[in-house]
Amino acid sequence: MSERRDKILRLILIILTWVYFFYMAYMLLTPHPGTPKAFTPLSSVLHLGAFGTLGLLTELSRRVWRVQRWYLLLLVWSVLSEVLQIFTGRCFEWGDIVQNIVGTSLGCGVAIWIKRALARFLTRSVSHVGEGAVAILVRPPMRLSDLATVDWSTVETLAIRRSEYVVAPGALCFPGGGVEPHETLEEAVCREFMEEVGIAINVSALITTSFTPSGRVLNWFFAETREPNPEIVPTIQILEVASYQWTPLPELIADPSFLENNRAIVEQILSGALHWDVQTSGK
Repeated sequence: MSERRDKILRLILIILTWVYFFYMAYMLLTPHPGTPKAFTPLSSVLHLGAFGTLGLLTELSRRVWRVQRWYLLLLVWSVLSEVLQIFTGRCFEWGDIVQNIVGTSLGCGVAIWIKRALARFLTRSVSHVGEGAVAILVRPPMRLSDLATVDWSTVETLAIRRSEYVVAPGALCFPGGGVEPHETLEEAVCREFMEEVGIAINVSALITTSFTPSGRVLNWFFAETREPNPEIVPTIQILEVASYQWTPLPELIADPSFLENNRAIVEQILSGALHWDVQTSGK
């Protein structure tokens, strides 16, 4: 999914979520015409459906917040909305609170399943004889031409935390991904950066190759931002990326969540075992 489509879809979901929330609050908290009705099987279904829909929309529109925080807020609303009915002339029922909580949980669970299924589909749809391309992006205003004399203990590089919807959830690694049949390696890694973190990059010549535990070939590059703006802010793609950080290489290898195949490349760089051409490809 492209960065632009991801932003548009998420904006639509956010708007739908807020519109639905306010409509739901209005329906729940306005005085009931006539005599309040007690708990019935129909009201049970309505509460399940209403709060299930809220949980579904909220989780689908979520970006970088942790699931537990969203879920806690929704549970608070599930209880509070029912308690407030005491003061609006409506009928308070403990059974409704149970239905609200169950509906919220089911809605969030369905949304998480949808996200994971979509992420797996997107991952499988991008493949080229098992090959991938990864880049180590130096933080601007540093350029690739500076790498000949760089002190890696101070240079910050961009690492991402994988989302809960992809392989190795929660792991720390460098941005990258699969190479499509019509692409060069350089084009693939530039596209992946735009899709995952919304940054346009230039890459160096190929510095090395490695293999994932599943036997996939990874092609490694250094990269610089096309605009040397030190205030650049990545825009992450939620289906694949949970968060990002600018971190020097020595700190990355000290992090136990850093992927082992990424760690092996970083260790070679820091030890001086790798030699590279810092000339940019212009891609």
